[in-house]
Amino acid sequence: MSAYYDANIRTKGFIITSIFTWLVPHIFVEIAHHRLALLKSSDWEGEKLAQGLKAINVHSFFAILAGGILLTGTAAGIALSTRDMDDLRMIYILVGMSRLFSAVTLFLLSVQIPKWLGVYHSGEKRDFDVYTLKALRFNIWWNIWRYFGMVYFLLLPFFCCSSFPADIPVYILAGIAAGILVCLGVYCGRVRFKERKRSIGIIMVLILCILSSLSFGAGCYFIAAVKNDDWAYGDLPWYIATPTWLVVTGSIHLWIWQWSKQMLQNEEGRRNLGEEVKSKRFHTAIFHPKHFRGVISSVVMKDSGVESPAILQQNNNVIIETIEAEPTNIENNILDEESTYNCDKNSLEHQKALEVIENPIPKNQDGDIEDEDTTCAMIKNKCCCCGYTKQERKEKPVTQKIFFVTKWTAWLLASLAALLITIVTIGASAQAKATMENLPTTHHILYGSMNDGPVCAFFDTNSGGPYNLSTFPSADAAIAENYTIAHCGACGACSSPWNNLKLEYTTRSTLAITSKNCAVKRSFQGRDAALQCMYDTVGFDEACSTCWVDCMACASKHCSFIYVMQMIINAVTEMHVAPGAITAATCEEAMCEQAFVPCSGANRRRMNIHSDIERPSDQHCTNVNGSQWELLFGP
Repeated sequence: MSAYYDANIRTKGFIITSIFTWLVPHIFVEIAHHRLALLKSSDWEGEKLAQGLKAINVHSFFAILAGGILLTGTAAGIALSTRDMDDLRMIYILVGMSRLFSAVTLFLLSVQIPKWLGVYHSGEKRDFDVYTLKALRFNIWWNIWRYFGMVYFLLLPFFCCSSFPADIPVYILAGIAAGILVCLGVYCGRVRFKERKRSIGIIMVLILCILSSLSFGAGCYFIAAVKNDDWAYGDLPWYIATPTWLVVTGSIHLWIWQWSKQMLQNEEGRRNLGEEVKSKRFHTAIFHPKHFRGVISSVVMKDSGVESPAILQQNNNVIIETIEAEPTNIENNILDEESTYNCDKNSLEHQKALEVIENPIPKNQDGDIEDEDTTCAMIKNKCCCCGYTKQERKEKPVTQKIFFVTKWTAWLLASLAALLITIVTIGASAQAKATMENLPTTHHILYGSMNDGPVCAFFDTNSGGPYNLSTFPSADAAIAENYTIAHCGACGACSSPWNNLKLEYTTRSTLAITSKNCAVKRSFQGRDAALQCMYDTVGFDEACSTCWVDCMACASKHCSFIYVMQMIINAVTEMHVAPGAITAATCEEAMCEQAFVPCSGANRRRMNIHSDIERPSDQHCTNVNGSQWELLFGP
């Protein structure tokens, strides 16, 4: 079974591959959009056009390289800092989450591909009003890093607890290769085999939806395993979740299909009324491989890479010639091949002239292009206006605005959750490592010779108490004085008065949970609130409660991430302490009890009381007759 677990845990990298499969075609389309915008713009001609395309290619390459280095470096740092985390339940949750995220990522890609193929309606903005090289370079870096930023935080938890950190670059390369295959598939459907684009789209959507459904079922399978160790029982979520997700994704695709037909019908009706309606489909020219080759060739060239206008025009004619005409037939737009036209010099100049009339370039009184915006101004426009003009924001329909807000709110919440899980896992890994290093020393100091050291004892007069307690150098010395041993070790703040000792026994099944509730109050309301809580809910006096609250402060400092991690995996009530079991109780044992036990004197292990925290047998004091407590304090 261990080999089976390892094989499945290793596939946590599937989310990395899935996200890069989504990322590559989106970045490719972004680069192609910028190149096509320049080729169509009347403001970018001749030498300036060559410089603009060079800027797009070079800065795209370095933006992608910088993003890849950032992701790879982050992945290596997180994987190395959490490689000692061996809590299988947390690992199962991360694996399950990775499969669920993969399912969503693959589904989103399955929706985007028909848009790129021209089968689904797209309401995305395609135009770029960029008039200077500085603004062009800024747009390239901003838009590419926007995509990296969208996936960066979502990827962080899945770099955690990697048993094979060296595999992460392999997952990334696999995702890049898969993303390139997606681009090739769209290219074949838009350029090479236009008459079969519907079939190509259906095949790609089916493959992605099936992979998404299998990934979703696997995610539910792993998360169910955290709740139940019986993996046979875990098959049930798999059999339910997989077909359910397949039906849901298929239904959404059918709805988008019908919605796209309706949108095109609306556009056709508006054209028939004489309105000018711009196509919402992606240009076929965007998917020409020339865009990709341009980025590579411009970076690896030894010279400046700026081509002459004549050579540039010759190299880009094949792109210009694939710019689509406006759609005129609804069924052809959705199902059949697209109509294209060849742009000769006159038609291209005419198109650019119309573009200048519709989108005049801002110029000053001398007729020169106005000074370019500062970097801060461009960042402000992107952050506050999302790249849209005031008029464009007003024209956006309410449904599109609601979708926009919902999408980014969901992304923000998911990113914050992913960041929280990553921070907790890194912190818990560090605290678990310190716990395992200190636990043997703590065990040796407190319990290594517990039965051979001093004891705290009382003189039993058969009156039922209360009794005064005294410390003796050994168990034999106490017995020689006809004293009954209360606990191993010297008497402390919780050994007397007698009521403190009684409460150690009568609250044996509830003290751990009650003290944790008081610890939460200490975190939010302060030390005095925790002291009052211990007095009110447990009944310890001030001196004993002080020892407990000091221990809470220590545990908060050294074990907080482990506690939060247990909350995430719904294991806060699991408080057993055993070799290899890293729980909040284990951490408190290793990091805090060297100070707490001498302060309190009495605790349940020293009194040979079996409580709600499972302890190893060698941590119980055998000098104490455990049955005496029931005789003294009742069941």
